[in-house]
Amino acid sequence: GFVAADTHVHTLTFSGHGDSSVEERQITLAGEGVEFAVATDHNHHTDYRPTQRALGLSAHYTAVTGNEVTTEVGHFNAFPFEPTGPRAEYRGDDWTKLVAGIRERGAQVVILNHPRWPDVATGPFGRYRLDAATGRLFGQTFCADATELVNSTQLLDDPLLLFRDWFALLNAGVRVFAVGSSDSHTVDEPVGQGRTYVRSTSDDPATIDVDATCTALREGRTSIALGLFTTIRVNDSASSGDLLRRSSGATITAQVRVASAHWFTPRELVLFRNGEAVARRPLETTAGRPFDATTTLTLDWPEHDAWLVAVALGSGSGGPWWPMQQDYSLGATNPV
Repeated sequence: GFVAADTHVHTLTFSGHGDSSVEERQITLAGEGVEFAVATDHNHHTDYRPTQRALGLSAHYTAVTGNEVTTEVGHFNAFPFEPTGPRAEYRGDDWTKLVAGIRERGAQVVILNHPRWPDVATGPFGRYRLDAATGRLFGQTFCADATELVNSTQLLDDPLLLFRDWFALLNAGVRVFAVGSSDSHTVDEPVGQGRTYVRSTSDDPATIDVDATCTALREGRTSIALGLFTTIRVNDSASSGDLLRRSSGATITAQVRVASAHWFTPRELVLFRNGEAVARRPLETTAGRPFDATTTLTLDWPEHDAWLVAVALGSGSGGPWWPMQQDYSLGATNPV
């Protein structure tokens, strides 16, 4: 029911830095099980499909032409584009105008990348002083569809710092969803280490419906992963991106599934309501065995509108086959 997407991928061939040629990039995408692969070279429309066909890899993933619109006031991944179509304007300092120009070129999804890069203070959320109490940005209006909470080549020491930023925006009524990506520029930075799982009616990676996947990304019918796969279902009816209306009964029941390969150790599940941790549960694992368990959490109905997000936290991979910048793994849902 999900496909694995990496919405932030580079090549030396067209971005001009890193070391992964466009040919090497196709092999890494196939090898890491990325099924929806968005090419996002800097201010360039890259079409992987000719190289993908030449290497006999078309059965492994759906390739999408995107662009990391690289501006002085933030980087925005946008897709899909026609490979030969006009590129979006990247000069300017007004997010509203920049994003509008990107959408005019045909992009269905716009993502604000690594909002605390190059560091916490000077990345977009630091530069425009995102206020944790009000969700206000000073000098900009948030107008993208999503923002990266996991970027596996730009991991922060605190795995929840970007979540607190996101929670502030959600509490301010901003409709913004979470994505995970790799931002890989090199062969040894694993593509898909940070990834987004997107609800899909097709399990054939070669025939993924691009329009439907873009809609699911815009509507938050996704979960993000850095090694841990996490989903939520509330009152047996609502999942990530869904609206649950109050009915009879005094409680809400949330079922949260966390799964991982055996080389990770999930440690804890946290359920957030409007940014507050309202439930915590330890996750019991067996060393050397994959993990897949569903935890049931019961809450009182809130007295007012609310949102729920589940976050799972764990150890890093502990092995050279998936080198990680930080010694943690995580998975998270988008809001119900």
